[in-house]
Amino acid sequence: MKNEQPNPNSEWVRSLVETHAADLTRYAASILGDDDAAKDVVQDSFVRLWREPREKVEDHVRPWRFRVCRSRALDLRRKGVRM
Repeated sequence: MKNEQPNPNSEWVRSLVETHAADLTRYAASILGDDDAAKDVVQDSFVRLWREPREKVEDHVRPWRFRVCRSRALDLRRKGVRM
C-alpha cells in the first residue's frame, strides 16, 4: 500500500468550495443552461485548483476559478456535450 501524504491544499480548497461554489455554479449554469452540467464543471474547477500549488494561485484565486470554470463550460457548450 502506498503511503500518500495529504495534500496541503485540502482544507484551503474545502473552505473555498463552501463559500464560493454556489456563485460559481450560477455562473457556469448561465453559460450552459444546465444546472447539473454546471455542478460538474464547478467540481472539475475545484479539483483543478486542488492540484495547483497554492502559492501559484493564492493571490488571484477568484479570477483563476472563474477563468477555469468559464473555459470548461465553453468547451462543453461548443461540443454540445451533456455531462
